[in-house]
Parts: sequence; structure tokens; C-alpha cells
Amino acid sequence: MPVNSYQRKTLIKDVPGKVRACAYGGDLPNARNNEHAFGKNVDRDDEGAGSVISRWTTATLSKEAQSQVSIVKQNKMACKQGATTSQAFRNFQKNHPEIRKNKARTGGNQQQNYKRIGTFGKPTVPSEAAMSSLIGGEYTSYDIDHEEYPDMSGQYKRGKLPNPRTTTAANGHNVNTDGLTTNPKPAQSAKEPFIMKKFKNAKSKV
Repeated sequence: MPVNSYQRKTLIKDVPGKVRACAYGGDLPNARNNEHAFGKNVDRDDEGAGSVISRWTTATLSKEAQSQVSIVKQNKMACKQGATTSQAFRNFQKNHPEIRKNKARTGGNQQQNYKRIGTFGKPTVPSEAAMSSLIGGEYTSYDIDHEEYPDMSGQYKRGKLPNPRTTTAANGHNVNTDGLTTNPKPAQSAKEPFIMKKFKNAKSKV
């Protein structure tokens, strides 16, 4: 039976050691070209993974930040030298352009061009611990409770309003406080259960 005549997919049987026959038959591109590959063609870079790992290429560093002229410092120094008019201040600023703000602070971890051949990283500190002890958890402490969740008791949320103060009416409705105050109600002794007088001296028949 030709492949093009497969009409029902449920009737196609499995052949041991072979891929199951396709129900579309000759409609697929690989039926016309045996070397056809399905999928999107990915353009590979000329630089492979091996060359990337073996060579350390750094980025181009930006220019060093320049500090700006500090007009406030210039005006203060001009006042100390007796400048009183705007013209005198302007002349002082033109004659002293070296008065600048503090040098712009740059990040401490600046990238540098390293030319090194070898392995990067921090060497492992030697240890005499046995592998069985590490796997068995002998160096793990289980004394801390709720270690899997951080302590949020000291966290302050910005914008949160304080709890409202209590009122006299609320204290009066509160059955757990003494009167209209916020003091807790004192403990009361247990009351004797009510019994009618004619049953107080009654004797048990059982």
C-alpha cells in the first residue's frame, strides 16, 4: 500500500525497530528530499565555546568622571578677599577656575584589564573533615527554630499609621477591663451555685 493512502491514523501499526510511519505520507518535505532537516536554522558565531573560555575579554572602561566648578566655594573665597560687587565675583570666578567640587566618587570594584594565563577563582581551603561526616550532617546545627523564615518583628513599614487609641466607651463595653479603665479585671472567687431553701437540707436518696 503506498504511503499516500494512509487515511486513518489509528490503523497505522508499529514496526519493531523502526519509527512509526507518518500518516501524512508524501506531503512532508522529507518525502521529497531525504536530507531535509526540520526546525529553524540557527546562525552560529565564528567564536566557539572553547575560545570564549580560554580567553578573558574585558569591556571598554568609561572615561573618568570630572568634578564640576564649585561656585559656592568661589563666592566664599571671593568674600574673604573683599569682593562686594557682582563684577568682582565674576572676575574672581574667571581667574580661579581650579576651585572645584570634591572629586566624583567612583565604584570601588572597577574593572581592570587583567592579562593572566591560568584558572580564575579562590583556592579551596583544605579541610580534614571526612566525607561521611559532611554527608551525615555532623557539622549542621539544628538548634535554631524557624530558621527557614526571617525574623520580621523589627521591620518598620514606611507610611503605616499607629494603632488607634482606646476610648472611654470602648473600655466600658470591654468585659475584660475594670470599669472604664484599661486595667484588667481582678479575678473573682467562684460563686456558690443557687439552691432554693427547701432543697438545701434535702438528703440524697441514693
